[in-house]
Amino acid sequence: MSTKEVIYHQAQCDKCQEIYEGDEYTAWGDPGMAVEDATNNGEWFERTRIVRIEPPTEDNPHERRVYETVELLCRHCQTCDVCGTDLFVTRSEIDDNHLVCVNHEEHEFPEAWATWEDVPLGIGFRGHDHPTTWLRDADGFTMKDHGPGNVSFPADLNDIAPFVRAEAGDQA
Repeated sequence: MSTKEVIYHQAQCDKCQEIYEGDEYTAWGDPGMAVEDATNNGEWFERTRIVRIEPPTEDNPHERRVYETVELLCRHCQTCDVCGTDLFVTRSEIDDNHLVCVNHEEHEFPEAWATWEDVPLGIGFRGHDHPTTWLRDADGFTMKDHGPGNVSFPADLNDIAPFVRAEAGDQA
């Protein structure tokens, strides 16, 4: 009898490193199928971002958006994107790329920004895991409410994908 080495993929929580144990399968040949199984069957949450938009073609009259996973969270690591609580958190019905608690079910999240210059004056963002807030002002971005530890400014907008965007002065 001979064997052959194969590569397979499992969904893993980005915060606690838990591996998703599916009902029928625990590993997949395609990484997208592992994430899809975890998010459809296991109450896991996938945060995505658009990496490209393909224009309509003769074969497909609609534009096609291509996404990539930014963050994959097991049920135990999900917190509200507005206040940070982990109690009764669900996917936002208004914007399904966000998690909200019962107190913030109606929260409307601003549109994503294409460049740093697109971020309006007086708008800022804060991280999930630390209370540091960055605020856009006339001089650029200023760090407000610095939390514990070293917190550096994100290198580009892709680095803030898991960050909550908040109105200036908005408190968690």
